[in-house]
Amino acid sequence: MIMRMRRILVGLLVLAAASCVTINIYFPAAAVEKAAEQIVDEIRSGVPAVPAVPPADNTPADKPQSRRYLELIPAAHAADVDINVSTAAIRGLKESMKARFPRLLAFYRQGAVGEGRDGLVYARQLDQVSLKDRAVVSRLVAEENRDRGALYGEIVRANQLGNTAAAKVSAIFARTFRDKAESGWWVQDDGGSWRKK
Repeated sequence: MIMRMRRILVGLLVLAAASCVTINIYFPAAAVEKAAEQIVDEIRSGVPAVPAVPPADNTPADKPQSRRYLELIPAAHAADVDINVSTAAIRGLKESMKARFPRLLAFYRQGAVGEGRDGLVYARQLDQVSLKDRAVVSRLVAEENRDRGALYGEIVRANQLGNTAAAKVSAIFARTFRDKAESGWWVQDDGGSWRKK
């Protein structure tokens, strides 16, 4: 009788364990990174770049740090996902940012603005610009950050990535904006410290 009850109990435990539902929340980091690179390139296209000084060690060992979300999903699945960045809202935001970028470029190069760790632009050294340009910098930074925030939110919404994805999207864009910054621009590292690239 005791053996029979133990078997029933073990059977119930196995059944209970088997009936547990595991929900894997998938975030397509590789696809978002690819989309971020394309969007940043598009926004900054048409503006002559200052040649960047290549890093001292340009080996693939430098890359994994910028791809920390890839470990969450198998590589085979990451390659299959395509992120929708062609909605009317996203196209409008990209055009707005692209039109604004030439005006921001001079301020990036002067050190008056820099790329933040959260995917936003920050006014840094306003003493580097004339008094009349300080209001212009503040306005451009506010407009750019409004559009960037809307872009990240629209990417999440258009691709149904879920409520928690906005921080991941902005972190990926932050790394992309910093990686594609010209030599001499100010960028904020993940710890919050500012440095010249």
